[in-house]
Amino acid sequence: NISDPAHPSTLGTFEINADVNRVRVLNNLVFLATASSTAEFITLDVTDPVNPVVYGTFNLAATATDIALSQSGFYAYVSTQSAIAGLYILQVGTK
Repeated sequence: NISDPAHPSTLGTFEINADVNRVRVLNNLVFLATASSTAEFITLDVTDPVNPVVYGTFNLAATATDIALSQSGFYAYVSTQSAIAGLYILQVGTK
């Protein structure tokens, strides 16, 4: 809550149990690039910011380092630390 910019307060939290390397937001969805060993790409629905919920996850070959979203919001471009599969293009929206 930033109704008082000098004193922001926490509305909600979500436990990831891994480092979060990048955060991107599109409307009510939050996309996380993480170092998790089971879900390096995580999408949260923050329609209710007090209670964020997992919208989806994707297991990559390595730690996710960055995320870029297409202008349409249809694709997420996720970079990883893997030399073999360094870039993933994921469909995250519907046409």
